[in-house]
Amino acid sequence: MKECPLVTIMGDRTGGGSGLPFSSELPNGWSVRFSACPMYDAGMNQIEFGIKPDTCVSLTQEDLARNKDTMIEAAREFLKR
Repeated sequence: MKECPLVTIMGDRTGGGSGLPFSSELPNGWSVRFSACPMYDAGMNQIEFGIKPDTCVSLTQEDLARNKDTMIEAAREFLKR
């Protein structure tokens, strides 16, 4: 979606981890984990550690206590502009 014109990504950085994680144990007992298939966006930027939003919006504890969805409200305000 980030590559599409007229799209604004709102929220928090995504969790990443889309690169087919591979886990194994070494002979000495250590664990190793890495992406067996790294993922890139259209600009060849690695997205393994998530995608940064255009507008960062986080759910606040105050809004959570009031049953208000901070992210939905921010999107509504954005669309009004």
